[in-house]
Amino acid sequence: MNNGIHTYVYDNRNHPVGVLAAAPSDGNDVYIGWSRCNRGAGDRFNKFEGTRIAYRRSVVGSRTPVPDSMHDEYLNFHTRCTRYFKNKSVAL
Repeated sequence: MNNGIHTYVYDNRNHPVGVLAAAPSDGNDVYIGWSRCNRGAGDRFNKFEGTRIAYRRSVVGSRTPVPDSMHDEYLNFHTRCTRYFKNKSVAL
């Protein structure tokens, strides 16, 4: 996705654990997708795979809501997206 933006989410030890990504739709809307690795299950964070999943969810959607651990970063990213995509409506 070359017309979207993304940011990485870090844990309290400054290790990357997730990605938030936003991409405009064909209409006047922008949707935010997310991905987060499950370290409790032994997963290791992969920036390429996490970014791919987050952008896919921004286009297709997700039945699973944003994890509580990413909520503050999600709200900050929403504000950034509102500034970046000036003429579009960013879905919350």
